[in-house]
Amino acid sequence: MPWTVATRSRVVVDNDWGGDPDGLVALAHHVLAPGNRVDAVTSSFLSPVFVDPAGSAAAGAALATELLEVLDRGRPGVHAGADEPFDGSAVASRPHGRSPRPPGPRTRCR
Repeated sequence: MPWTVATRSRVVVDNDWGGDPDGLVALAHHVLAPGNRVDAVTSSFLSPVFVDPAGSAAAGAALATELLEVLDRGRPGVHAGADEPFDGSAVASRPHGRSPRPPGPRTRCR
């Protein structure tokens, strides 16, 4: 009787992908792990401490896409993020710096 592993985790993986190779190794691990279902991959910018971040999110997304093609295990969506950090201006314009609560009853986790 062959053993099978059921998918137990839905995973969204985010990394800069274009820096050092550890992120790509982690992505390969998640994609090849039989208990994971990778639903999306996002690419973030490289730190300006190391390089000019302009275009680095798109370059990282291209590397992640290439790896997924090599692995040939189905392709989740790969999306490039922003090439700069969020400055918080969208949050600062809201009262108390918070998102409005959705309507409906509030529940607590216990």
